[in-house]
Amino acid sequence: MTRHLLFLSALAVSADALACGGFFCNNDPIDQTKERIVFAIDETENKVDVHVQVFYEGDASDFAWVVPVPTLPEPGISTDRLFEVLDANTRPGYTLDWEELGDCDRFWGHTGGATDDWFPTDSGTLAADSGGEPSPPAGIHIVAVDDIGAYEITTVQAESQEALTIWLGDPDGDPQTDDAYDLPEGVGTVLAPYVAERAYFLAIKLRKEASTGDITPLKFSYEGGAASIPLVLTSIAAQPDMRLETYVLASRRAVPDNYLHVQINEAAYDWLGQGNHEEVITLAANEAGGQAFATDFAGRSERMRNQIWRTGTMDLATLRQKTDPVEFLAQLRWDGWPRDGQMLSVLQRVMPVPQDVLDDGVSPTDFYNCINCYTDASAMAFDADTAADVLDEEVRQPIVTAEEMVRQHAYLTRLTSSMSPEEMTTDPMFVLNDTMGDVSRMHHATLVYDCTEQVDPALSPRHIRLADGTVFAVPPEERLFVDYADTKAFLTSMDMQGALTMADAGATGEPSILRDNTSERNARLNAHNEAMMALYGGDLPTNPVEPGDEPGDEPGDAPGGDDVTPAACGCTTGTGGGSWLLLPLIGLAARRRR
Repeated sequence: MTRHLLFLSALAVSADALACGGFFCNNDPIDQTKERIVFAIDETENKVDVHVQVFYEGDASDFAWVVPVPTLPEPGISTDRLFEVLDANTRPGYTLDWEELGDCDRFWGHTGGATDDWFPTDSGTLAADSGGEPSPPAGIHIVAVDDIGAYEITTVQAESQEALTIWLGDPDGDPQTDDAYDLPEGVGTVLAPYVAERAYFLAIKLRKEASTGDITPLKFSYEGGAASIPLVLTSIAAQPDMRLETYVLASRRAVPDNYLHVQINEAAYDWLGQGNHEEVITLAANEAGGQAFATDFAGRSERMRNQIWRTGTMDLATLRQKTDPVEFLAQLRWDGWPRDGQMLSVLQRVMPVPQDVLDDGVSPTDFYNCINCYTDASAMAFDADTAADVLDEEVRQPIVTAEEMVRQHAYLTRLTSSMSPEEMTTDPMFVLNDTMGDVSRMHHATLVYDCTEQVDPALSPRHIRLADGTVFAVPPEERLFVDYADTKAFLTSMDMQGALTMADAGATGEPSILRDNTSERNARLNAHNEAMMALYGGDLPTNPVEPGDEPGDEPGDAPGGDDVTPAACGCTTGTGGGSWLLLPLIGLAARRRR
């Protein structure tokens, strides 16, 4: 089998249904639309940790992952629970309140807003081993070979892009063995800049006895004080409008240094529908030349403490006393252990499903949810001490380490973007800003029913008032239920920009505003409101507009007709010098992405 080069794999995992009666309860599909990355920057120690979720579909023998890192890396295992807790506490939420003007005969409705579901996950552990590798070809230096969790990780440096390409094509130097990485066409061109900057490359495979169920998030530590995503390298096989969800734990707020920073336009959000936050960010990033990040959240990280792990949970001593498999699983469930794919993988090793049960077509998930439904648990071969040791090494320790990391970093920033391959011409770098303030994850607006002339709220004019006072009309409630297309049509007719502002941020001071769309947006909304009032009535105030701003300018055009792009901030292009943090290349074959 030929291994496929993985470059920045799809990441998100789904939420655990905690109300379920069995141990494994989740049947939700995996969300592969986001790439989730966590950076932890320790300025005192001059150290950066990166955590990245890994998702893969295919044969275990085909799995391979190549990660370039700027300085000598220290690889390890992370945990999905870290990503789930950070997402749950920073995920943008939209709350739509309700208000009446006049005397509405009937008022009913519900309050909108995002719900926060999160669920813990697993991990692996760290154990080193080296030696036994064949001599590498000329120009390749094998720095270390480690067995970490389910992975075999080889750290290499290359003297040239050609040498690295040759080694990836035949790592063991034996053309008779089929262990090559499947290199996308043109990968050498994008590898060259990183080789020139003396990057270390982590070449990662699953161990021969491992399965794809053993895949866990990975962690890489290295010396440095800044972090960057290797999008130039990623572009070789990235998907259109690939979502990037980046978390930075540090002493203060993180900002994109060589990409633009955009503030989204809340008037472009679909307050009456299913929500379209990510689509608005995509629109805003495109308006900024495809190279921009929006801040979903910036604030103290203390709100996340004790959510990944709490003192007193995952007690190993109590677990060792549960020598009966059913009691062992019950203790895992009640003591805060994750219920996910990694736990399933560990259980299959320490508490194997009897072969006759597998032969009957019973899945491991169903078996562990009800062991006594399929076999006599007391007759199973099971060692509680051994099981507790493995769980401690592969699940508990990474979770405790992630909790300690959150506690050690006072501030958390969540930045989101959306990029296509042709936009990945510069590696985004993140720096810490000493001035910019917090950003709430919550967005608020009010849906107003105007019953001053029409007492039936289903027929009365309505409008939405944003938190900044901006107003725009929406169709009456009756039109929403008769034909939701009316509502979608009005959203389209507003032709809203995704970005309210585009700015150049940096390590010091407030960002420099390159474009402010507020006045133009308000002019568009005023024209829209006049048309809606002519159809449905009502009386809306005029949104403030600067003299000379008229609706109809192309969204994203700067004054004078020049597009606002990251080049406007005088940034450099390329790989970002010697301070980038390189995440995995993205090159998973399309057939492996759902």
